[in-house]
Amino acid sequence: FQIGVLTETRTAKEEAQAVTGFIRRRGLDCFGTPGVVAEGASRATGGVSVVWDAQKLRATRKAVLLAGRLVRVDLEVVGTTERLTIIGAYMPNRQAPDDEVEPAWDELILAATAAGATAVVAGDLNAELRGAVQARGGRMTRADELLEALLHAAAMRATGQGKATHAKGGEIDHVLVHQALSG
Repeated sequence: FQIGVLTETRTAKEEAQAVTGFIRRRGLDCFGTPGVVAEGASRATGGVSVVWDAQKLRATRKAVLLAGRLVRVDLEVVGTTERLTIIGAYMPNRQAPDDEVEPAWDELILAATAAGATAVVAGDLNAELRGAVQARGGRMTRADELLEALLHAAAMRATGQGKATHAKGGEIDHVLVHQALSG
């Protein structure tokens, strides 16, 4: 284990701080954004964290790009000049209205494009690749279209196995890597 992304953590700020302490006591480090409590709601939704092996990787930059949804962590491999930019994502439901889906995807596309050849996007993207949608005879949603736009705009490649990652059968969890990293 060197890098992981936790999504839909649904933690409040205080809970997220406790989880961070627990992780750090195990020789790991992490950075994330807690879940967001919507007006009138009783509990948090969303939340995403990037976790890494602190003995092998050092963070040089950490940023919340969108509360409850997107974080960026720039990492360097200790003792080398190798760098990675990990963007942890928990995106809106693929059936959500466009005015909820598009702003989050716009932010993700900008971040991955800006990261360039060091970019890795990982998490619950709540979107499917065209091949998966077509294989089950489904219809592309706006989120699915924006996943395609991300792959093209940021020169990324999906590393998935073509297996369902959701109980309803969709492959919505992804690890995307810049083509320069995909070997």
